Amino acid sequence: MAAHDSLTDPETLQRRVDESVGATKRVFDTAADCRAILAAQDGRFLAANAAFESLTGHAFGELQWLHLWELWRPDRADEARLLFRDLVKAGSGSGTDVPLLRKDGQLITAELAARALRYQGHDALLTIMVDITPRKAAERCEARLGEAQTALHEMQSKTAAALEVAATAAGQAAALSGRLSADPELGELAAQVLTSVDAVTTTLAEIQEQARPASPARNE
Repeated sequence: MAAHDSLTDPETLQRRVDESVGATKRVFDTAADCRAILAAQDGRFLAANAAFESLTGHAFGELQWLHLWELWRPDRADEARLLFRDLVKAGSGSGTDVPLLRKDGQLITAELAARALRYQGHDALLTIMVDITPRKAAERCEARLGEAQTALHEMQSKTAAALEVAATAAGQAAALSGRLSADPELGELAAQVLTSVDAVTTTLAEIQEQARPASPARNE
């Protein structure tokens, strides 16, 4: 009976609640991902862990005076307000390609997930952010590489077509030179045309060779 009394004793219960809250706070503070708690009423920061402070460049002493959208790129602050309103209304959700502006002016791209909770008597949102700036940079590089490869293939196709035209012109110039060889002036002109066509053909062949993708090196 004494054991039962100790479990229901108000002081014991409060101590256990405090221990649970303390453990939860330690998990929040030391989490590797970027976590912050926002007041559902107005988007103010109620809490932020060390990872979130590092991500934004703001200590919590600064964040507590800010709203979520004040960390957004200024020209997209209205978008942030709408996202926050939708998250509060739905009770959970996410955002992609979030344009955060760090305190030092660096623009980073993040993903955001949120869910509703009660925090110190307030309706609030727990938000978790992930910095995806490196991934987005890699995607842009991959897209540019694809564009460059497409342009290279187009150039190779055009060069090949130009080589065919030049080869045809060279054949026609050679035939013309043979027919006009009896006339010294016309024969000399035809020879000059043939020389020019040969030069163009050589140049196009060199361009095509330079545009050809290099073969991967073999490991001996």
